[in-house]
Amino acid sequence: MAQVPPSFIFTEADVAQIVEQGGALWDIHFPGEGKPYTTETLCVLDKREVVAAAQWLMPREEHVFSILWIFAQPNLPIPMRTLLHLMNTRFTKSGCEAVNFSRFSFGVGWFGIPVKWKHITSPMLEAGYRQTEKWRIMLGKTEPVPDTLPPAPDNLNYYWNMNKPSLEWDLSVYQGETSVGECEVWGIPPHLEEFPAALEWATVEWVGVEPDFRRQGIGKRLLAEQMRFHARRGVKHLILWTRSNNRATIKLSKGMGFVNSLELAVLEKS
Repeated sequence: MAQVPPSFIFTEADVAQIVEQGGALWDIHFPGEGKPYTTETLCVLDKREVVAAAQWLMPREEHVFSILWIFAQPNLPIPMRTLLHLMNTRFTKSGCEAVNFSRFSFGVGWFGIPVKWKHITSPMLEAGYRQTEKWRIMLGKTEPVPDTLPPAPDNLNYYWNMNKPSLEWDLSVYQGETSVGECEVWGIPPHLEEFPAALEWATVEWVGVEPDFRRQGIGKRLLAEQMRFHARRGVKHLILWTRSNNRATIKLSKGMGFVNSLELAVLEKS
């Protein structure tokens, strides 16, 4: 976990609380829908010490299971292989038809496994998983906002849609009735708020501009306004995640002061 920003330090009680709240992101951002899933956690022990573990979602209606997190002690390949074998047995008995990755259960917004965690990815590939794509995490600060923003095109109107209970701040821009672009930011979930400096972080869930309006600096202005707004809320750091081949978003992010962090592999299995 120390390699995944924000670098929280978890006690055993903290981990127990987070494991108990598997899938909490769904409940925060989609309230009122109930829980269309159950969670299961599986641990491999060696002399009463956890050496490999995973947690996944089991939807009630679909037959696609989603891994929330999976960890193993480095340099101990047998526990990881044992874990994958036990997971596969459990999935098969439950009628699972496919396995993918869900939003990260520790709450900060991305999915996938750091590419450099070979002790996780290599055994999964050997067990029949395949890599479908890569994501890149970009890290930025809310201040200072770059002062080299291009002039805004005429006749643009900006609208905020803030859903504080769901920790969502959405900024959209329109030209008349035509949607031009959008930037959405999510806050750190409540079950992590007590961790040191947790409230100094937020995640950029989405930033996009319609094709006919690109290359006019609109994406930069949307992101800049989010940076200013969340700086006033006390947020100091932003996490932005995008596909590794999304050159436009990576270029936009770097132009706003973001830097590369982890690259994540997304794995699936039929």
